[in-house]
Amino acid sequence: MLRHIISSASDKHLVGIKNTVLRYGENDAAADFGEEYKTWLSMKERALEHGYLHEIVSKHVYENKEGVQRKFMDSVEHKKKYKNVLIDDKELRILQVCICDYGGGNKDMVFGHLYPERHSSQGFHTKNEDLISFFDEYFDGWFNTLNPRDKSKINNT
Repeated sequence: MLRHIISSASDKHLVGIKNTVLRYGENDAAADFGEEYKTWLSMKERALEHGYLHEIVSKHVYENKEGVQRKFMDSVEHKKKYKNVLIDDKELRILQVCICDYGGGNKDMVFGHLYPERHSSQGFHTKNEDLISFFDEYFDGWFNTLNPRDKSKINNT
């Protein structure tokens, strides 16, 4: 999954990313923490330098203080261009999506990914403007409906 995002966006100027970080009750990253994941984290940091990073994050990420995603979030939460909301993705199932914004209306997207009933990851990459527009609204709808992160309501913080 990350390979699609990295191969599509790694050499482009990112001005923003909208991303879901879903774990379905697990408290650590779905991907292994090799070079691919490190590249993905650096891409997210690059998006913050030049624009924005908005994430819908599984509340279960907070159950592991040493988890890579939690450490990343803790390191960037002070940046104004980083915003996230929490979701109980065991209760509310949403489709995983990552929209990369390169500015000037130029975007691409990967959607699908892994979910609990599927034992292997499958993602779809597109530059189709209609699909991206649909999922942009889908992401924003969830993002604006969910509550901003409130650490006082999360265990183990």
